[in-house]
Amino acid sequence: ASDAKGTTIEYSTDGESWSGTIPQFTEYQEGGYPVYVRATNDNYSNAATAEVVFNITKRPVTVSAGIMTAEYDGSEKEVTEIRYTEADSENAEGVLAGHTVTAKLLNNKRTDAGEQAVSIEGGSVRILSGRTDVTKNYAVSLGDGKLTISQKGDLKVTVDAESLSHVYDGAGHGIKAAEASDAKGTTIEYSTDGESWSGTIPQFTEYQEGGYPVYVRATNDNYSNAA
Repeated sequence: ASDAKGTTIEYSTDGESWSGTIPQFTEYQEGGYPVYVRATNDNYSNAATAEVVFNITKRPVTVSAGIMTAEYDGSEKEVTEIRYTEADSENAEGVLAGHTVTAKLLNNKRTDAGEQAVSIEGGSVRILSGRTDVTKNYAVSLGDGKLTISQKGDLKVTVDAESLSHVYDGAGHGIKAAEASDAKGTTIEYSTDGESWSGTIPQFTEYQEGGYPVYVRATNDNYSNAA
């Protein structure tokens, strides 16, 4: 007040109920909180008044999907982690201690080798203080995570030894179909010269001194090697 001596200062949030206690606010509110102030003094004929708006701004926080790297083993991998910035030393941003964060993850599962971005569904973030939803008090930014399945390196292929010869009978014969150590997603091909490959097993009819060379290879996008 312009004259502190004998002056009573009171506060109100509605302009009707007055108190000498300054109003306190905890949460963000669109448009802020109106605060009315009046000063009265028996030595003055007027009551001085003022109206202000007090704002609690939203607390910035970044919520991101987790990051996961695993080697291919044929099983589905899933990112379940949700990362978020925590309150810093200046206490101006990040999730407050004691608050918990939940969100819905998108594109967070993978089985085959490769990588993909994992995201958070817009509008799915919830921040709780105990059981109370306090999300409205945070300005939430979203960030992506990543799920990476690396290739294995031990793909193997085998050929049945008992199928490597056949008595001449005028018909075409070939080796028994080769088998890979991991059949899922594996392509097996055959060649008689090591250059031209086909999924068809070569067939031979006549006797040849020294036999017929047959090359077999197995490839799989989930493995780094070709067997």
